[in-house]
Amino acid sequence: MPIKSLGFVTKRNSRRKWIRFRAHHLIVKFRKLNYLSPQGTAPMLDSIIGVNKYEVVGQPIGAWTYFKVSIPDDKLLQIVDNLHDHNDTLYAEPDLPMAPCLIPKDPMIEANHVKESWGPRFMKMFPAWDIQTGTEDVVIALLDSGVPLSETRPQTALSLHENLKTHLKHEDLDGKRFIAGWDYVNQARWPRDDYSAAHGTKLAGIIAAKQDNLFGNDDNGESDVYIGTAGINWASHVFAYKALHWTGQEDTEESEFLSTKALVHLGVKDAVEYVQTFVPAKKLVINLSLQTTDDTVEPGTLDDIFNLVIESGAIACVALRNAHGLAEPAELGASNSNYSGHVIVVGATTQNDKTHWKHVFGDMVYAPGSKIWSTSKMNSYEYINGTSPATAFVSGLASVMWCEAPQLGATEIVRALKDGCRKPSNDALSSYGEMEGEGNSFGHGIINAHQAFQEI
Repeated sequence: MPIKSLGFVTKRNSRRKWIRFRAHHLIVKFRKLNYLSPQGTAPMLDSIIGVNKYEVVGQPIGAWTYFKVSIPDDKLLQIVDNLHDHNDTLYAEPDLPMAPCLIPKDPMIEANHVKESWGPRFMKMFPAWDIQTGTEDVVIALLDSGVPLSETRPQTALSLHENLKTHLKHEDLDGKRFIAGWDYVNQARWPRDDYSAAHGTKLAGIIAAKQDNLFGNDDNGESDVYIGTAGINWASHVFAYKALHWTGQEDTEESEFLSTKALVHLGVKDAVEYVQTFVPAKKLVINLSLQTTDDTVEPGTLDDIFNLVIESGAIACVALRNAHGLAEPAELGASNSNYSGHVIVVGATTQNDKTHWKHVFGDMVYAPGSKIWSTSKMNSYEYINGTSPATAFVSGLASVMWCEAPQLGATEIVRALKDGCRKPSNDALSSYGEMEGEGNSFGHGIINAHQAFQEI
């Protein structure tokens, strides 16, 4: 069933306090497979939600099912509570919004040529490129706002394996390396980035912008002139999925760029299934530069997302939220022992080893996330800030490390990346005791690409 609208409602609930959820949509995981009839119904659902008051959206993933219900919004949280407490369910939850970890700032576009950003230098990527720049042994799934495609879709729908060679509209992004994933917002194989801030386009550039991008010759016709920037990985394919949607309502309460847990779950599932079905010999790195928007929620679907990553042998790089001191349990649960071998939680640092945002420290890494130059809309370049670009740097690094050692498993690559991190400067460390409280560390530290390769 096409998902055409992303309307959100904020309600108060005794168990969840204030919570913002997607109207009419809920997620249920049952205790056993095939709980639903072939028609997508069950007596328990009929009694709690009402006969003919619900329908399954898409196909269930095992015991996990995504529903659209035709009940008033103010009844949804009570229905969720009743489902959650039933013996036949493992959990039930409203479909919560997710958003990119971007701190919006006025764009800073420089007219003259930008040779290189501070990010790759800071993370010691230049000497690491002497070791590995990327191969086709690894694929990267980018679940975000999409990539820069033309407004008009081709008359013939793109196939499952088709690249975006003739459709990608940026001089610094090689369409032959980008594969058209699904647009979960508009239900089409056309993951176009329609967000004014070009969030997905910027992350695509950090991960995979073309290197040695020749523009032409100088005025004398003697020296080569290069343009743009270079991504961390120069060769691996990128599956571009659109799981984030711009509401398009400027200067209103809904003026946000949003996704939901369900859409992200579907994207991760599709990326995993694509690799397992069509390119099983390849490794998968998933970039999730997004955040949950509620502090008082339960981990169910995020747990399932991370479990998919673990079961498939993939690596997921997950942005720690910018705006909050604490992430919900499963988001940082990406930091607990069940996930730490496959899921890397990423915070953002400045050139001075400091963060602009109050982060939680734990089993996580830090990467450049302040004033990062990358590809943007209309064949341009802009800065991006936050844990979103920091996560893209980590995804790129994890992917090239795996290209160098494809015989290793995900846990070995993750361990090497963490072990290669450096500790921040003493001046930076001294400021965190006051900001975060005594006894906190800086996680594993700040990524060091060259050292990470030595740890493989």
